[in-house]
Amino acid sequence: MNEQKILETQLILGKQVLEIVFDLLKNDSKTGVVLPLNINGRDFTITVEKEVQDDSKI
Repeated sequence: MNEQKILETQLILGKQVLEIVFDLLKNDSKTGVVLPLNINGRDFTITVEKEVQDDSKI
């Protein structure tokens, strides 16, 4: 895999994770997302979770 393809893959993954983070921030009912991936025939998952603060204890 050449450097250009590695950079393209990093940018695509970064964009997808950033979109997930923004979606989690604007949607209070969501607490996490699992992003399944297949890169070069290998399966991966990226899990993004947010911590939910219990305001009743403040």
